[in-house]
Amino acid sequence: MMIKISDMVGLAQNKDKIRALNNILMACGEGKHVLWMPAKLADQIIQENIISGYQLNVLYFVREQSRLARAHLDSLEFHVDVGFDEPTPIGFFAPKTLRISYDYFVDSAHVQLPVFVCENITDIDFYILAGMVFLNDSKLLKEYALKFIKVGGGGSTTISSFENHLRNKNLVICILDSDKSHPNASLKETALRFEEYEKGWGQRYWLHILNCTEAENLVPMKIAEEALHQVGANSALQKFKVLTPQARQFLDHKEGLKFSVARNLDRTLNIPHWSTFYEEDDEGDYWISEPLGSSFLDRSVEIMGSMSTMKLAEHFDADLDSQLLSLASMVAAWGISYKKSIR
Repeated sequence: MMIKISDMVGLAQNKDKIRALNNILMACGEGKHVLWMPAKLADQIIQENIISGYQLNVLYFVREQSRLARAHLDSLEFHVDVGFDEPTPIGFFAPKTLRISYDYFVDSAHVQLPVFVCENITDIDFYILAGMVFLNDSKLLKEYALKFIKVGGGGSTTISSFENHLRNKNLVICILDSDKSHPNASLKETALRFEEYEKGWGQRYWLHILNCTEAENLVPMKIAEEALHQVGANSALQKFKVLTPQARQFLDHKEGLKFSVARNLDRTLNIPHWSTFYEEDDEGDYWISEPLGSSFLDRSVEIMGSMSTMKLAEHFDADLDSQLLSLASMVAAWGISYKKSIR
């Protein structure tokens, strides 16, 4: 995360504030976050001889990088603003700003890597790779990387993991499949267990349920075509290549979809969706999209991970992949960190 400290009130007279600052400096020095403060504030702290040892080295680095880091603040979806006035409750209180009081960081456990919860690790890797594309497009790739504690769930374990990390007062980003096969269908399985939690920003978390069936729906078309080409799924590839983004949105890529099933979904839910894209064939039932198999996302992530980030960025389309790129900007803001530790 990008951590911003714009003012420091009564640092020398408060041991907890000194401890919190030392913890933030240590974590940033270890490459877990990015710290910005005005160069004048860094100079003031250095001159007061409050910080020493390794943390002092980090503070010198932060001062030297102050202008560069400040220029990047507005590129990110949000940053953490640490208040060094009186302790206040944590909360998302303004656009692009997650306000956190200094007393949260008195415990060094709270300044470690953010927690990323998904239904499996492959989903997390997929979103991180997309986040790296955001860094590339925002000219941030040279200095920064994305780092998380990855937590895969599945079924009831996803909500359990999410709640356990909230109980431990960690900062958590969570992205879930909706598992909806139709825009008018209800949430299913894993996402349904999160009903009591506010979507978007909550206390110490950001929770998002996809506006599509699952992560597979967001795989860029060029990557998906390469994944199918590699396994010789020529018939599936030909049908897949003519799918519109709207048709892909609620398509179960793993299981595929036949027209008869799609038609029954429209009838059951009493809302035309699939019937706006496809018509009955005189020759009988047919595949709208053939099954791509349970390893489709794994193959896609493997292909994405084998490319340089600059090359991967060329496989994204600003219009076709707008939903994924929007998620990528949030993932990047959560996970941004120094590429290397500070010596």
